[in-house]
Amino acid sequence: MAKLVVITSEGHVEQVELEQASITVGRADQSDIVIRGPMVSRTHAMVALLQGRYSVRDLDSSNGTFVNGLKVRRQMLRHEDVIRIGDYELRFLDDAADHRGARASTYSLA
Repeated sequence: MAKLVVITSEGHVEQVELEQASITVGRADQSDIVIRGPMVSRTHAMVALLQGRYSVRDLDSSNGTFVNGLKVRRQMLRHEDVIRIGDYELRFLDDAADHRGARASTYSLA
């Protein structure tokens, strides 16, 4: 199963399994992955499963979403890609070939 390893600037690490077809990342409490930081928008980005592959899409955030150091609007993800949102690093890991049957989970990182 695909997952994001979320790493704060202080080095706190949280692993989030991608159990649903799309998740939102941002400061808002309604986000699937809540990350707090001055450079993180309320609804900053979305990670979604599209035709068997995951992608990340910036949701018109103020400070942008970066993949492997490059600012992106939308980017297909590959195993070990690094997504940067503000001071947070989200490392995408995907060893599985089959992504069907995803469901929801909610996580909060202060």
